Amino acid sequence: MLPLIQGRINIILTVFGSLGILGGIRDLNSFKDMQQLKAQRIKHNINKISGGYIAAVTTFLIVNLALPGYWAWFLTTVTGSIFTTYYNIKLRNKLSQT
Repeated sequence: MLPLIQGRINIILTVFGSLGILGGIRDLNSFKDMQQLKAQRIKHNINKISGGYIAAVTTFLIVNLALPGYWAWFLTTVTGSIFTTYYNIKLRNKLSQT
């Protein structure tokens, strides 16, 4: 039976499910302006691949109990976000020079 019908909600599934739905809606809305989508394709690619990498590394660390407690969640998120931001800034500077 579904967790909601049984009267309990798994917070992890709810959070990640909500993020997935919001990401899908955002992607569908981006198709409304194809010119902007084409101009931002490299930035979108960096962000999507980085997000997938962060998720994969986080999953690996949590499943294998490599880091205690919430360290696996926060360490991978912070580290991945720093690298993603760095490459987005590097891309923006490169595009502004051309």
